[in-house]
Amino acid sequence: MDALKELQEKWTLQNYESEVQQRIWDRRAESFSAHPLPAWDKDLFLQRMAEEVPLDCSSRTLDVGCGAGGYSIRLAERVGEAVGVDVSPNMIAAAEARAAELGVTNCRFSAFDWAAADIDALGFRGAFDVAFAHMTPAICDFATLDKLNACSGNLVMLEKPTRRTNQIQDACFAAVGLPGEKSLDTDLINIFTYAWCKGYEPKLFYITENWDMPQNAEEFTAWCTDRARLKKPLTEADEAAIRDLIASHTDENGKVQEHTVTTRVTVLWHVKK
Repeated sequence: MDALKELQEKWTLQNYESEVQQRIWDRRAESFSAHPLPAWDKDLFLQRMAEEVPLDCSSRTLDVGCGAGGYSIRLAERVGEAVGVDVSPNMIAAAEARAAELGVTNCRFSAFDWAAADIDALGFRGAFDVAFAHMTPAICDFATLDKLNACSGNLVMLEKPTRRTNQIQDACFAAVGLPGEKSLDTDLINIFTYAWCKGYEPKLFYITENWDMPQNAEEFTAWCTDRARLKKPLTEADEAAIRDLIASHTDENGKVQEHTVTTRVTVLWHVKK
């Protein structure tokens, strides 16, 4: 069997549940909108993009899983149009509000599920100089990656977390009989395989980071529960186990200190038409 066809058959969307994904990221919109915009002189993802393609007033970019719009808003300083899409209406509302506050008029944001998107009806096929997805679960199988690739006339870029451990979330998963985030490693392998089998020459860049993130205990319980629910149906006992475990790590201020270690991998290639 052709390697690309084999990948298409084995790397298929599982346990995605659009409504759960929307709920997860709707809850995070307020905190994401408080993140500072990425800076050209510090953000390696932006720097690599600018090294690979000229970014000027004739350029169009597509950000899939754009969150609160930070990358698109920053790119709007250099390109003609920056388009961002996300499954979360709250994220899109935050992105639009942020762009308006900063007086940015060449961003366009839309809320829809990339997995269900019809890129031809949207007019997206081949319409962008750069199509990218930065630290998002929106690119989660062959079809979602294939659509991202088809939208670019030049550069495709993805950044994904891999080899990731989350101290408390992983413990919650283990309490209900689930593994950690191993699928993140598989996704990276599949992304490289896709690009290589399409005849591209993917480049990879790595950085390992440690994150210490204080979390509101109630919000973190909802996060871990929904993340687990994407992997399997949860019983009342499962949900109680997650609540109890997080409660055992909650301080007197209602905060949980999550510690994450992850390798962030950027993969990029130029599309050959």
